[in-house]
Amino acid sequence: MDIEKNWTDFKTAWIKKSSPPLQYIEKEWDYTIWFSDNDRVFTIIDKDTPATTDQTDFETNYKDDCNKPTHTMSNDNTPYVRVTEKTVGKMMQLYGIELTASADDTTNYDVKWSEDIEFVGLKGCCENAHYGDKVNAVMIDKDNILGYGANFVVAEFGKNVPAMLLDIMGCSAETTTAVTLMAGLYLRLSYVNAHATEDAKLYIALRYYH
Repeated sequence: MDIEKNWTDFKTAWIKKSSPPLQYIEKEWDYTIWFSDNDRVFTIIDKDTPATTDQTDFETNYKDDCNKPTHTMSNDNTPYVRVTEKTVGKMMQLYGIELTASADDTTNYDVKWSEDIEFVGLKGCCENAHYGDKVNAVMIDKDNILGYGANFVVAEFGKNVPAMLLDIMGCSAETTTAVTLMAGLYLRLSYVNAHATEDAKLYIALRYYH
């Protein structure tokens, strides 16, 4: 869920969540600042001349400590993904998906796996994203092969990720450990397009061992 707050309430909520790293995007006219826990909490501060009190507070006391990694990074500053010993001797595979998200609609893209794989995450970016657009990535059992019902959600890799963040920063949604997925399961990418007339584009790279 995306929750918008004013700057004062945003800081209070951030402190109560044990201070996860703040992230921000700077535009010519404003800052969009957020943190993630179970929800994504964000605030927007207008950039004015002279600077507002909120703008000065953010730039003086918080800005320099923002945009730090939200997960462990390797020595070359790339995300570190811990995998199980079963991946030893296997090669990382990439599966690219391009999805056109129709205006004012939810567009799904389903990928069915024909054999067991070790899925370790995904990275994505968007083009022409709009405010209110969201991206979801889930692993589902469309055909009830596990016995829990059709479209049973096996795992979530990204839930209500704001597409604007993917458009601007190329954010990623990743698992922290390898997940073995059975043949017959589907990865479903969903793009919720909130714009009445304009399509958007979603580009995703799936990463797995095989």
